[in-house]
Amino acid sequence: CALPRRLFSDGHHLSTQMILDRRNTEWINNLGPIRFYLYPVHPSNAFLYTPSLASSLYLMLLHFIAGNYVEVFKMIESCVSEELTPEELQIFDQLEFLGNDYHPDAHSCRLKFSAVISGFDGAMKCPWDVASEMLEYVRKHEHVSASCRLTTSEETFLFSNIFENQEAMAAIGSHNVVELKNRASFVSGVIKLETSVNAEVALTDRTVNMIIDDFPTIENYDSIEDLSILEDSKSNVASKIFGATYTRPAEADLL
Repeated sequence: CALPRRLFSDGHHLSTQMILDRRNTEWINNLGPIRFYLYPVHPSNAFLYTPSLASSLYLMLLHFIAGNYVEVFKMIESCVSEELTPEELQIFDQLEFLGNDYHPDAHSCRLKFSAVISGFDGAMKCPWDVASEMLEYVRKHEHVSASCRLTTSEETFLFSNIFENQEAMAAIGSHNVVELKNRASFVSGVIKLETSVNAEVALTDRTVNMIIDDFPTIENYDSIEDLSILEDSKSNVASKIFGATYTRPAEADLL
């Protein structure tokens, strides 16, 4: 049970290779007497058993580094606890170093984790900004795998937390807030249709109200008559231009 790290490449592509640091003293000391995890294989050979929370967190971390986002998404709900031991906490803290993973499914996994561990901020606090992750999730939603998409209830819950946090709203900017509010409005409309008992749904419930950001004020450049260069002042550029002279070079110099 060594400390897993993602192998950094040239920076153009995200590496899914990992290295195992077996000499990290702090990591080893937090492991306790048992320094390995044993994962029994299910008789169907389809998945592994995770006998402890630490083993679940460790396996999920390995899947995340390897880019197996579907497996990460499946395991998130089994990786939550109100209290963490030093062994479990050091594994959870490694998620902070995976923040440079901008794959659409990676955003979804982080948001799923945020929704599941909500209320456990004392023991498990997300090392990422939920509002920024949600913004990336909304923009890349069409590229998110079907197995990694959040449910409408999860999205609604995350949106409510984001909109209640004024600091988070201010940090992402007003234009980006508009994108989030439009997505929240769309999700709300979908929920109304899903929860409708009658086949006939009122028109107001089938309508999604979208908002647009304020258009920037653009001044027409040609509408401004700038005569400052023509003003009679010795300190302006015009005085230097009008006082310029030109001397034709001799024909011998041109040959």
